[in-house]
Amino acid sequence: MTEKELVENVLPFFKKHSIYCEVKIFTRSIDVVLKRPDNKLIAIEFKLKNYQKAFEQISDYQIVSDYSYLCIPKRNISHQILQTLTDRGIGLYMYDHEKHSLEEIIKPKKSHLHIPFYRDYLFQKLEEKERNL
Repeated sequence: MTEKELVENVLPFFKKHSIYCEVKIFTRSIDVVLKRPDNKLIAIEFKLKNYQKAFEQISDYQIVSDYSYLCIPKRNISHQILQTLTDRGIGLYMYDHEKHSLEEIIKPKKSHLHIPFYRDYLFQKLEEKERNL
């Protein structure tokens, strides 16, 4: 499975939200941003491996979003990775390809790093994406 296939398989689970893919923010692109009906913003980073890089990316996303997740294919992961996610307030989704199911392993904490100015900037980026559809 590729990262792109992982994203395509997971997106249908979020159909009650507005979904934005590859949202450019600062020098990065957030894989997926969900805008809930209550206007809360959720950033999701999809990874097949190299979780250390994901932690760096998600740390940036916590400045602009209310909640952040890492989404990976279902597998066993170390206690250290689970602890790092929990300590940083990052949620974890695991996608089971065989069962076509998505499980929330760790619930995220509301970001204590988010800065309203940058969150508004992300909202502007989402509005631009809507206008360009």
